[in-house]
Amino acid sequence: MTMRVDFGGPGPSQARLVGDYILGPRIGSGSFAVVWRSRHRQHGLEVAVKEIDKKLLSSKVSENLLKEISILSTINHPNIIQLFESIETEDRIFLVLEYCDGGNLAAYINRHAKVSEEIARHFMRHLAAGLQVLQEKHFIHRDLKPQNLLLSTKGATLQLKIGDFGFARLAV
Repeated sequence: MTMRVDFGGPGPSQARLVGDYILGPRIGSGSFAVVWRSRHRQHGLEVAVKEIDKKLLSSKVSENLLKEISILSTINHPNIIQLFESIETEDRIFLVLEYCDGGNLAAYINRHAKVSEEIARHFMRHLAAGLQVLQEKHFIHRDLKPQNLLLSTKGATLQLKIGDFGFARLAV
């Protein structure tokens, strides 16, 4: 289904409907996925929808995706990206994730050129809290980098969240 939707950009655009979500502008992409800034069509909750084309997935990548869904389904913590739901169609898988309006840590560092010790300490506390939860649940992220550390604004405060669990594993 296609409908017109306005996400506050230069003007309304054509958007697709996936489940109860209206896919808006593209906000990122990777080897196997495109991420869309989206909204719940009834509640208006802003989310990020990661669209994965099944035809592009090898059996190993498909297995990693299932692990990512499984891991994120078991974690609810303010410093880890939240998975709201996954929607599967014949040729696609959509992960409905928490939208982080502050971008990622790499972009933040590029924008600010220099990060104060106070802000670095703030981010490191959030990273440590998220990693502690992963350790307690016996998960290993395996792809921590500034691009996978997302920032969300809570009032005037930035909150760091660990994202992209595509390489995560259960520690044995």
